[in-house]
This record gives sequence, C-alpha cells and structure tokens, in this order.
Amino acid sequence: MLSSDTTVSFDYQAANQLLAVTCPPAVSSGELRGAYRTILHYLAENHVSRVLLDMPDPATVSYSDQTWVAAEFLPALLPYRRHGQPPRIDYVLRPESYQQLLADSPDARVAHLSELICLQYFPDRQPALAWLQQPTA
Repeated sequence: MLSSDTTVSFDYQAANQLLAVTCPPAVSSGELRGAYRTILHYLAENHVSRVLLDMPDPATVSYSDQTWVAAEFLPALLPYRRHGQPPRIDYVLRPESYQQLLADSPDARVAHLSELICLQYFPDRQPALAWLQQPTA
C-alpha cells in the first residue's frame, strides 16, 4: 500500500513488515514530525518491524526537530519490540552526510545496535533495503 501525507510518502509492504518513508529535501517541521508520528502508527497498527527512512539531510533539519526526534520519537519506539527484537530502522543519507557521520563517529561506526534500538545509516537505498531484509538474530 502506498499512501502520501502532503509531500511525505509511505510505502507499506505487509509481507516484509517493512515501511519505506520518503520525505523531500525541503519538508516543514510539521510534516517531518507528522511523518515520525505516522511511523509510530504503522508500528502499532500494522506490526511493522522494519523501517526505511529516506529523510531530509540532517544538516537541513532544525535543531528543534532533531531534539524532538531524540526526545519524543526514539523513546516512543521502545514498546514496539517484536519477538524480543527492537524495530530495525535505516536512515538513507546523502553520501556527503554519510561520510561526515562516519568521520564524526568515535569508533567509525554508523550503526547503533542494542536491546532497545537498532539504527543503521546508509549512503543509498539499496544496501539499506538489503540490511533490513536480513533475518534478525
């Protein structure tokens, strides 16, 4: 099922429990936060366990919105563990942003894997989808 919320698109693939979310480069704060709220809705209602986020470049997202994601969205993921595993979330970043993230990482990693959250960053969509489709441990 493909749906669109203003300029944000949501592609839900029930067979894979995968939600692909795409935002245009210039998205308003309200649309961005609304997209994250819609992701939570899909997690709750459709039992999504994998999310691909092709979102705006982090450098273009306001500090306020980045803080909101960290303080509101990420903690809201905690109740959505499936079969003992946290949701798997991939962010697709522009190659320049990906390289900057890699350079800024103290251990040269672009993943956060734990019992609570599983985030991975990729410079393009294909490797992100491949990682999401790998079986979980």
